[in-house]
This record gives sequence, C-alpha cells and structure tokens, in this order.
Amino acid sequence: MTTSSPQFHEPPDLKAELAKLLRQIPPGQVTTFGDLARALGDIKAAKWIASALPEPSPTELPESRRVVRQTGEISPAGGTDPAQRIEQLRSAGVPMRDNRVRLDECRFRDFASAQPLRQLARQQELVRPKVSIESMPEMPDVVAGIDVSYQSDGTAVAAYVEMAADSSEPLCVVTAKVPAPLPYITGYLAFREIPAHLAAIKKARQRGDLAPLLLVDGNGILHPRRCGVASQLGVVLDHPTVGVGKKLLCGKVGSEGTITDAEGEIGRIVKPTPASKPLYVSPGHCCDLADATAVVRKFFRGHRLPEPLYLADRLSRKVARESSS
Repeated sequence: MTTSSPQFHEPPDLKAELAKLLRQIPPGQVTTFGDLARALGDIKAAKWIASALPEPSPTELPESRRVVRQTGEISPAGGTDPAQRIEQLRSAGVPMRDNRVRLDECRFRDFASAQPLRQLARQQELVRPKVSIESMPEMPDVVAGIDVSYQSDGTAVAAYVEMAADSSEPLCVVTAKVPAPLPYITGYLAFREIPAHLAAIKKARQRGDLAPLLLVDGNGILHPRRCGVASQLGVVLDHPTVGVGKKLLCGKVGSEGTITDAEGEIGRIVKPTPASKPLYVSPGHCCDLADATAVVRKFFRGHRLPEPLYLADRLSRKVARESSS
C-alpha cells in the first residue's frame, strides 16, 4: 500500500504555500497569523505559522516580519526582538499607535491562494462515507499498536508492535522512517502520519504479519469531520482500526464518559484505573464503539495506554531520540 491510494493523496508543501502568501504582502502593509491561516484554508494553522516563519537577518525587513497578532501587537515570531521590529515597521511606513500596528489602515487580507488545507478537509469529507462503523464478527485476540514520533530533523519514525491478548511478549515489532510531509495542525494528523504508518505496515506484511485490528495513536470518528487518522488509515487499508487519543479533539463529554457531537455518539472515555488520565477512544473503521472500547480494555497491562500502543509509543520515541543524537 502506498500513499498513491485513491483514498489518500500526497499533501501539499505547506511551507512553500506559506512562502507564496508572504510574498504577496505589499510594502507598507501587514497581515496577521489568522489571516495567513485562513488563506491556507483553516484558522487552526495559525499556531503552526507562528512557529514556522523564517528567521531573517537582523538588518532586513522581509515579509515574515510583517506578520502581527490580530490585536496589532508585535509577536516575537520570526526570531527578532519585538522592539526592534516596531522600529523597522515604523521605518517602513507602517502606521503604529502605542507600539501596535493600526490594522484598520494597513491590514492585507486579499491573498491569492488555493487554500490547501480546505482541500485536505474536502478529502476527509469524501472519505467519511467510506468509513464503516459496524460490529466485528468476533473480538480479536491479536492486535497491533502503531505510533509515530519525530527526529530532530522532522523525520517521522513509525513503530508497529503486535501482541496477543494472552502474552506479554510482542509477536512482531518493526519500525520505519519517512519524511513527514506536513506539520502538525489539529484535524490533519492523517496527512502527517499515514505515510509513516504505511511504511511500517509494509514491513510487517513482508514478514507475513498484519494484526486483525490496529490500535492507532490518534482519533477515529472522534473528529470534527468524523474522519480522523485511524479512520483514514482504516479506509486506505480496508482494515479494522481503533483510534486512541490522549486529548479531546471535539465533542461533548456526558456523565457516563460518552462523547457526542450533533449527530450522535462518536467516542468514549476509557481509563485503566479510576485515577488514570483519560483516553478518548473511538472506532476508526470496520468496528463499532463497543468493539473499540472492549479491545482497548482487553489490552491494558498497567499503563495508561493499551500495551501494544504503549510499546509502540516507547519504541518510536527511542528510535527517534537515538537517530537525533
């Protein structure tokens, strides 16, 4: 399986897209992180943009220094001192008041953009009807956990760990490294991590292994478009998957730990012990919520995560750390 699957398309180069937007800011004008994020197609990209702006030389005033907060305040993003940037902006003819840019006089928002994140969201919307949420014929006794960590250079390291319910030793362990094609932006994890997942799964298959169900670090249908990384991976593989998230991405938590959106139940809080931090479990593909919660509980072995995912998390971190040193 490759990322050329009809269910998964190579994501765009967001850094290149951001650079195109920055070059459009006219002299004497500024824009905001939110304006750039909307031009990319989703306001959720604003946090990444703030961290991704290039660090220019101290004597220049490139486009990256003409990006400010929505209040007109100067952010330290871009690697320069805010006071220095204020003086540079003033010298460039940008109107200021009380050390803030007067956005009503010089704000640029008319970007020409293909809105690549909106295109990725559209891909998720097209995949969503293909997601199958139905009960499994039987509960699997063998599952695999798959998780991704990152080297210091941004390379994605995926770890696949397969285990049987009646054993504490893994049946199959593989790792794979690939370039991460997309930065982390909430709601688009699949486009960042599925290439690494597929590389690891390819290695497992070459050894004659693919567990009947995959526990994926991330969400299944517990997602704003009901199509998180576990669901997208499941559809690409046509294989049962369960999403195991550590943070609540969306939805409303009920008194019994159920998580719902406007259309119904999309996940459930699961803990190995009452004192444990919660996990947010949801079906990914070819299983239902009861299956998802049951299999997660079945593989608890004294850690917050089910054991195959716990071991995959540790292994991916270890390999990424060693490769970075």
